Amino acid sequence: MELNKEVLQKFERIKKLRQPWEEDWKDITRFILPRRENWEDTANRGKKIATSVFDGTAIGAASLMANGFVGYVMSPNVPWFRLTFEDEELLQIEGVKEWLQMVEKTLYSDFRRSNIYEEAIEYFRDGGTVATATMYCEDRIDTNTLRFSTRHPKEIYIAEGEDENIDTWFRKFWMTARSLEQKFGYDNLSQAVKNLCEKNPYEHVPVIHAVFPREDRDVTKLDNKNKPFASIYVEADAEHSVLRESGYDESPYITWRWSTNSDELYGRGPGHDVLVEVKKINHMSKGLLRLTQMATDPPLNVPDEMRNRLKWEPGGRNYYSQPEMIVQPAQIGANFPVGFDREENLRQSIEQAYMVDFFLMLQRTPQQLTATEVMERQAEKAAIMGPILGRLTTDFLNPLIQKAFRLGVEAGRIQMPPEEILQQLGGQMKIEYIGPLAQAQKQFHTTHGIDHSLAALAPIAQFDPQVVDNIDFDELAREALEAHGIPQKALRKSREVEAMRQARMQAEQQAQQLDQAERLGKAPGLMKRPEPGSPMEAMNQAANQGAIPDGEAQQ
Repeated sequence: MELNKEVLQKFERIKKLRQPWEEDWKDITRFILPRRENWEDTANRGKKIATSVFDGTAIGAASLMANGFVGYVMSPNVPWFRLTFEDEELLQIEGVKEWLQMVEKTLYSDFRRSNIYEEAIEYFRDGGTVATATMYCEDRIDTNTLRFSTRHPKEIYIAEGEDENIDTWFRKFWMTARSLEQKFGYDNLSQAVKNLCEKNPYEHVPVIHAVFPREDRDVTKLDNKNKPFASIYVEADAEHSVLRESGYDESPYITWRWSTNSDELYGRGPGHDVLVEVKKINHMSKGLLRLTQMATDPPLNVPDEMRNRLKWEPGGRNYYSQPEMIVQPAQIGANFPVGFDREENLRQSIEQAYMVDFFLMLQRTPQQLTATEVMERQAEKAAIMGPILGRLTTDFLNPLIQKAFRLGVEAGRIQMPPEEILQQLGGQMKIEYIGPLAQAQKQFHTTHGIDHSLAALAPIAQFDPQVVDNIDFDELAREALEAHGIPQKALRKSREVEAMRQARMQAEQQAQQLDQAERLGKAPGLMKRPEPGSPMEAMNQAANQGAIPDGEAQQ
């Protein structure tokens, strides 16, 4: 079978796997993420959005959570990760820490020059609503920079491998005929697209990009067509040969699913959890809005004689001959407090699902709380977010840094360490996250454990001080410092600490010896020279010769 037909057939099969999810996604984006509301399989842009929204609580909560994740997890303003090794002995090798710091510096520089932080906000919005977010990563050779693009969920179709990790991506998107010619070359286009290039170069054409494990590759070859992942572009509406066939060592797509059921492919998240509440509050807000309009501009009971003569406006003049024939508002029986209470309850449910209290901790904290109490509350709430951060780390942050490292090595921005160091390292690098959220979680689990352990030991140590020998205070200090985010380069190596202590001990011993010598020199009777022939003179002579005469010793 021709490769393009094989790709299109595989796309149709994988497309069916997503269809059951699409109705929920359309509802979620309609009420919570209107910017993603357009699910039409066309290139239409600029469509009117948010026409069904009458309450913006969910929209604001989802947006706040996305911005909060960037600020608390991967803020561009503070270090949010560091590189190390599981085996701390490897860090003692000369030059290893310096190389790790060089890699970190390069990665931070690459991220700052890229658009990752802007795209991450869109990524977290998708993850917090439809619960399946996908980002495309590439290294722009022309500018020597990383480039990221968070794709609309409607473009992405996925499949899992045997380990339940995503290993297949199909992306259906739209490009102008002119862009297709620039990207793939005129000769690789179908005749229909070639005609568009000449007559209407800005007409959009559907394209499919397929990335999946290559099962028939020759591992002895290093060319793109024998890399572990196949990369194939085809025109979606043409019986035409492929636009481009290439390959990757690893997929350029990173997909994060908020959480998954064991028997489901796509993710579920807060958008699914609060969809019912969001629909309720929108329906109620629509009704209350109408009720408010009725109260401020009520229907009127108008005498028939006043038909077409009523002036219901400020300063209007209505003339009638019979005083009892008056214009009055109709009684609509509005009860606003009940509706407002129900709305407030629904808002709290929605904000709780999106963890608004955590991201607005300082703003919503009572003023009488101390800074320490605020930090403790924040750490406690951060600990509850552990499962979310764990999935985010596995699905997004780790692959992101690994891809940036690999692309940096390939582009020459990151230099590998000398061969002798590389042979000693052996194991893989470990990524530690030190952003505000990770630090809050670490502080909650680590420092609370340290504090509680020492508090429990204190009363026992009063009876037997030797029990403190069970604690390695050096290791305890390192744990506490790392939990509070101290930079790795600020921590001295263990052998450096030991050398400092030995030098300090030697200096103290020398000081004591000098002090003792000075005291002896000033003692009474030791300032004078012994009398000739005295026992003291004999002892000094014997000491200088290395022995005391037996007879004198007996005396």
